[in-house]
Amino acid sequence: MLKLPLFILALLALACNQRPKNTKQVAPGDTRETKKIIDSPLPALQVAYQIYHINPNADTVIIHVSGSQLHIPKNAFLDADGKVVKDPVVLRYREFSNAFEVYIAGIPMEIYADGKDQVFETAGMVDIDASAGGKALFVNPEQKISINQISFENGYYNIYDLDTLTGKWTETGKSKPQISTLKSDLEKLPKVPEPPKKAGRFAFEIEDAQEQQPELRKYKNVLFTPVNDKYAGFDATSIDVKDLGNGTFKITFNVDYLQHHREESVICYLAFKEGLDYDNALDSYRKKYAKQIRRMEKERRLVEKQWKNYEKEYKAYEKAGLKSFFENPANKLSEEEKIMRVLSVSDFGIINFDKPTMYPKAVNLNAKFTDEDGKTIHLKHIRLIEKGRNAIFNFSNSVSFDPTKENLLIGFTADQRLAYFKPDDFKKITQKNGDYTFKMRVNNGKITSYEELCRILF
Repeated sequence: MLKLPLFILALLALACNQRPKNTKQVAPGDTRETKKIIDSPLPALQVAYQIYHINPNADTVIIHVSGSQLHIPKNAFLDADGKVVKDPVVLRYREFSNAFEVYIAGIPMEIYADGKDQVFETAGMVDIDASAGGKALFVNPEQKISINQISFENGYYNIYDLDTLTGKWTETGKSKPQISTLKSDLEKLPKVPEPPKKAGRFAFEIEDAQEQQPELRKYKNVLFTPVNDKYAGFDATSIDVKDLGNGTFKITFNVDYLQHHREESVICYLAFKEGLDYDNALDSYRKKYAKQIRRMEKERRLVEKQWKNYEKEYKAYEKAGLKSFFENPANKLSEEEKIMRVLSVSDFGIINFDKPTMYPKAVNLNAKFTDEDGKTIHLKHIRLIEKGRNAIFNFSNSVSFDPTKENLLIGFTADQRLAYFKPDDFKKITQKNGDYTFKMRVNNGKITSYEELCRILF
């Protein structure tokens, strides 16, 4: 009798342990605990969430507006009790390709590493959560969502998760870039045997005049067309036909005379005379490989959509001036290449591809700020951007920078007016330390779009 309560307690403990654990985020839309951590200087201009409605009972592939891919297996979501969710799911997703987008979203990018205050140099970031019936959902560790995110940064980076309750980042893995072209992506599509070909000018048939090779009888009245569209074949003492399994055949002609051996091989398609023979062959092909053809065409459309979205995103990134300012020349790719980074989602929230980088320190000035008329202004969200580094450095009462680089200093007044100090302004600074008054250019009009903000700064 005494063992029963212990047994019940053990079961209760086990049930509690099976509930999903997620301490790094709060429920979607609940900002009570994150106001001090997420602090956007211009909330209206930050990257917006895309909303996707998911059937959790089937595998889903999403091509995001950027060209990134989200692979969501069925049964990917758990409720607060650890049960697999079957009801429709609302997935919120957004991503960032550069440090400036992250800054406008107000996401902290500082980290204490190796005993020093550092900031993140980013290769991309995602912000993802899910809900059903208004209640937050959790990741099923047995059926994780996989994200192939577009990146504009080459090289190796770490993967970090942000705890939005504390503002601390935790390293969870490593990220290797996957570089591809449209051609290489199309070559990875599922292979489908080549469709029947119409007989070309070099089409030929095989005839076993001496009836020494009974295995050739099945090729009677069948035409072959060389893949290279060149003349092939000759009278031979034997002919070998090898089905290569992909819709092509290797035809080998052999001549043995006395002690001499001559051999010639050619890769061919099966060929049919234009008309009824060809129409029948094509109809038979389509029926036989219908399932494979549908799968290949579906995946081809996904690849082409991804590249179309990526190219649009890349052009917008370039047009905004962000590419020229943030791109590291050492990591530059050709225009035909793109970078993807693969992420397996263990917890919903903010996840970053990053590496810590040191603050610039060649010049360190005690900072005061005025407008162009010399009137003192008080700024918030003061950040320095150094050209060629996808990072933004956080400052308040002092500013440090490398005078050999192009630098941009930005901040916002209490009424959200943009103040900025451009690279040409930095070139006029001759001192390396002490007090310095930054005469900021202040934008007096209201900035109504992210594109307008980029035009002003970059």
